[in-house]
Amino acid sequence: MARKKAENVALYARLLTELAEGGPASPRLDDIEGDILRDPSLSLIALAQFADLPHGLEDRLAEGYGMLVSAWLEFLRYKSDADDPKAKGAIADFQARLASLARDGDIDPDTFMAVTMMLAQAKIAASPEVQSAAADCATLMAEDFDDDEADMLVAGGSIEAALADLAGNARQDPFGFVAMLAEIAHAMPPAAKATLANALAKNADSASAGLLLLLDPVSEVREAAASGLAEAIDQLDDVALRRLITLRNWIPEAERARVDELIHAIRRAGVGCANWPQSRLEDIHASCLDGSGTQGFIIVTKQGRKRSLSSILTKHGIKDAWTTPQTKAEIDQALAMGRRESGLALATTSYLDRAVCHHLAVGLGEGSQPPAGLLEIAEAIGAADWKPRPCDWRAELDALDAELPESAKAAKHRDEILDLSELWSMEDGTSDSWFEDGPEVAAALGRTKRAEAGEKTMQNVLDRVIEPKREKWAEHFTWVALRLHDAPKTDDSWQSFAILAKALADDGPMIEIPLMRAIARRSIDAALA
Repeated sequence: MARKKAENVALYARLLTELAEGGPASPRLDDIEGDILRDPSLSLIALAQFADLPHGLEDRLAEGYGMLVSAWLEFLRYKSDADDPKAKGAIADFQARLASLARDGDIDPDTFMAVTMMLAQAKIAASPEVQSAAADCATLMAEDFDDDEADMLVAGGSIEAALADLAGNARQDPFGFVAMLAEIAHAMPPAAKATLANALAKNADSASAGLLLLLDPVSEVREAAASGLAEAIDQLDDVALRRLITLRNWIPEAERARVDELIHAIRRAGVGCANWPQSRLEDIHASCLDGSGTQGFIIVTKQGRKRSLSSILTKHGIKDAWTTPQTKAEIDQALAMGRRESGLALATTSYLDRAVCHHLAVGLGEGSQPPAGLLEIAEAIGAADWKPRPCDWRAELDALDAELPESAKAAKHRDEILDLSELWSMEDGTSDSWFEDGPEVAAALGRTKRAEAGEKTMQNVLDRVIEPKREKWAEHFTWVALRLHDAPKTDDSWQSFAILAKALADDGPMIEIPLMRAIARRSIDAALA
């Protein structure tokens, strides 16, 4: 059995490599997701085979293994976010194995660093074991290869020397530099990150990048960046002042006093605040909301003949935000894929503003800051008023309900809408993702098998899992209604979702709403898969 598993993983890596080289997509690749669902421990086999490639990252199969390991980590993080204990255990096992390979010298430093960057991309925090192994690997890379990026990972005097070579990149593109640094230094111990942040902030050429580290997820790093900036007030210009004024609203309230001190110090030095750049906004596109509450925005900006594509991902906070130059053909391709896969459609500035401000507030409430890339997007579209403002979904729902035409307010019409909810909701584009996925479902199912999951099981999940999350789903459908209501080319579809959200908010019987029954059935199917 173990040999068969290893052969399957090797086959997937080879097929992915061939796909990356321009070859056809093998139907066999369709089995990857099923294998991940059945046996997350296969990620350990993929890691071991990746580490054992004879030519390291130069090996022909390295790209295929990289794609495979990245896919596994993304999936495991998604399941872990849903409190899946099996996924959390698999992530812990993966990191323990990665650290063990590094300690025993069974993975070369470059491959090790590539895997830690995959952890960063999957939004998985590096374990203490991996952080310790990363420090050892960085030292080896700096000694053996004299690599500047490796020098950046060593918490010692080599940081200053490395900055001399890299500060130019930080000055020209601070946002890109910080994004690159977040991946390269993902497994760096917090103390080393703090040392680096302080050095960046007080270096004249890299202070603009150091300023962005005030949004780092680690409080120790944010504090070090603020201390470095305080030592280099005379190096901060009007743009830095504008950015500090914006960022102080995005960080924890307890940390705003030290940012206020920086702002006052810059002003005392006679520096005025730069005006916001002129908006380069061309289009905003928003995806549908999936069952976890995730929503994506794709924003197209244009300056002269050059275009850029920006992305914001929201899920109980601002989870990701980045910008990259793209050709019109590349942007059109990305938008077409988004329309197919996530119901991407044109959205208004008002809806984007509402969503961003709400998730800034939610993120701060849960102890997280937005990524620095959000500031780059705000500057590109002139979003000077992005501040944490939670959306009162009940007030928004009441406003939508008041706007319904008289014909839609009749009890008979509302009943008809709810009776057909399983059908019209399918037009949203992500309704298949509307289900509960977590230990509560497993507890409600007990030892139930797929063949035994009938009406009684559905009722049990509806009562024990869906009903306690009534408010979550009422808020979810309020946001769906708002997205449709605020669309540039709106129709009456928002009314159905508003009626559904109102029924849930008013404690209407869930058993009488076909869509909620469908959500219960999908929850069962997902758990039994």
